[in-house]
Amino acid sequence: MRAIYIIITIVIIVILSVVLLKIIITDNNELTTEEIACAKEETYMILENPIEQLIVVEVSVDKKHENVLSTTAYAIGGIRYATVDTICGQQTTVTWRRWFGK
Repeated sequence: MRAIYIIITIVIIVILSVVLLKIIITDNNELTTEEIACAKEETYMILENPIEQLIVVEVSVDKKHENVLSTTAYAIGGIRYATVDTICGQQTTVTWRRWFGK
């Protein structure tokens, strides 16, 4: 019975961390909705590892330098997982990744 309470507590903590992360993390307000959508789509596409698909909870578009959009992917618990630079429709590169190498 105690193990069930521990499992339920862990599940509640994970769900709360995911919900809070989606509320707290915001995109750069100076960018258009098309730029934000493109950058997020490209980021999700380059993080193609199945484990990455499970742990990446939120992607935020941080800044734009010339035509390069920089995004940050966050894992469960708000841990910064990866930083990705993208030129929409042309080139996307991972500039930093926590566990699976660059």
